Amino acid sequence: MRKKIFKIILLIAYTMAVKSIIAKFLYRKVDEQYIKEHKNPIQYRSYYNTLLLWHKARLKGRNISDYFRESDTIAVYGMGDIGKLICKELTANGKKVSYGIDKNNAGIHPETNTRIYLCGEDLPHADCVIVSLAYLADEIVPSLDRYKFNKIVTIDEILDDLVGRI
Repeated sequence: MRKKIFKIILLIAYTMAVKSIIAKFLYRKVDEQYIKEHKNPIQYRSYYNTLLLWHKARLKGRNISDYFRESDTIAVYGMGDIGKLICKELTANGKKVSYGIDKNNAGIHPETNTRIYLCGEDLPHADCVIVSLAYLADEIVPSLDRYKFNKIVTIDEILDDLVGRI
C-alpha cells in the first residue's frame, strides 16, 4: 500500500514539474512574441513611469499648469496619447497650448483643437516646449535647439518637480 501511495505522489510531483517546465517555456515564447510585436518595450515602460509620476502629482493636489507662469506660451512636442493628455490638462486648468509639434501629422488636432506643425517646419516662438516622449528626449531636444526656445522640458521633468523629487 505504501509503495502505491509513494508512486502516486511521485507521479503527481513529476507531472507538476513537467507542467511547470512547459509553462515557463510557453510564457517565455509569449514574452518574446510580445516584444517582437511591440517593437519598443522601453516606450511602454516610459509611459508607465510618466503616468505613475502624474498620478503621484495628482495625489499631492498638483497639476502640470502649476509648473508654468501665467504668461508662458506653451508648445507640446509629440501629440500621441501623452501629448493629448498634456494639452487637455493644461487647457482644463486655464493654460493655452499655442501649438503642437509632431513628426507624423500636421493640421488641427481633432481632440484638442490645437494647431499641429510637422517636425522641421518653421515654428512660432514659445516660452516652453514640453516633450511628451520622455524616452526620446536625447534625440528630440537637440533637434529643437535651433529654434531658440526659452525652455525645453520633458513631461517627466515637470512631474518630478511637482512631486518634489528634484
